[in-house]
Amino acid sequence: MDDLYGAALLNTLQRELPCYHTDSAVIYRSLQELEEDGSVSSYWETDIPGPAKKWYKITDKGLKKLVEFKDDIEMRMKNLEFFLDSYKKLSK
Repeated sequence: MDDLYGAALLNTLQRELPCYHTDSAVIYRSLQELEEDGSVSSYWETDIPGPAKKWYKITDKGLKKLVEFKDDIEMRMKNLEFFLDSYKKLSK
């Protein structure tokens, strides 16, 4: 995964995810919590023109959390598929 700064992360989420409706404050609070938790690390880029940017990089702990999220999402998808299949049977 590439390192990203907060605004770039927000732009990527808005561009790539359907129905994504959050603002930058949520992104920055989440990044701060993830950094405090040790799931991301950060560094400042100050050697370019313009305002300094704080870049974020996922850590090994963050990668492990992603596996847990993936497993949870897969379980939820199975539950949703069961619901949709059951609904189809009822609507026939």
